[in-house]
Amino acid sequence: MRESKQLLKEWNTQLKEELKTIRGELKQARDQIQEQNQEISDKHEECKRAKEESGKRVGEVESQLDRMGREKRRNKVVMMGFEMETGEQKQIIEKVTKFLEEKAKIESKVKSAYKICRGSLCSGIRK
Repeated sequence: MRESKQLLKEWNTQLKEELKTIRGELKQARDQIQEQNQEISDKHEECKRAKEESGKRVGEVESQLDRMGREKRRNKVVMMGFEMETGEQKQIIEKVTKFLEEKAKIESKVKSAYKICRGSLCSGIRK
């Protein structure tokens, strides 16, 4: 009987030690999982911020493109009915500048001009 009591005490002690070891390992595993969850959460937040930032940048670029498009259209003038023998840019600029000064009484600095040829108006005209 003493031997069985002694044997039970030894098993009990062994089981307590194993339980203590298991609890320690579980705590370590829990801590590692919490660290990994925190890292994942941090990376997720970082990705969200990067996405928001890139969305803002895309919005800024779109807005800038819109402004540039409006500016470009705002500075364009289409004039029709000119008789032109040539499609040389220098001569077109001279003719448009002369027209604006003489007929429209507008002083201007024409940066570029080009001929647009449409349908039947283009027959025999070189672009």
